[in-house]
Amino acid sequence: MTPEFLPAYTLTQLPEGLLVEEKLNALGTRGKPRDYFDLYFMLRRGLVPTDMKSHLIEAKNSLIASKLNFGRDLTPFLPRSSATVAKDLRNALLEELQRHGV
Repeated sequence: MTPEFLPAYTLTQLPEGLLVEEKLNALGTRGKPRDYFDLYFMLRRGLVPTDMKSHLIEAKNSLIASKLNFGRDLTPFLPRSSATVAKDLRNALLEELQRHGV
């Protein structure tokens, strides 16, 4: 039986700048498809500050060198509205990086 009331809980949220930095560090250390998608999402939303350009250059170089199959690895976990981007994430992210001067 599920109780009618949930116990109180504390929600801890990172400041936006720290969250972006953590996501970029995850991309640099792990390089999983979801990390690249996070970068694409953050770039599209204008969340990556210009002082993080060195991280973006590293991300672009690792993206170009990667052999990841983004469509296969991401599509099952994303809403259908993002499936098109996931299938061609490599090109979409390269275009987004270019828009940001990388």
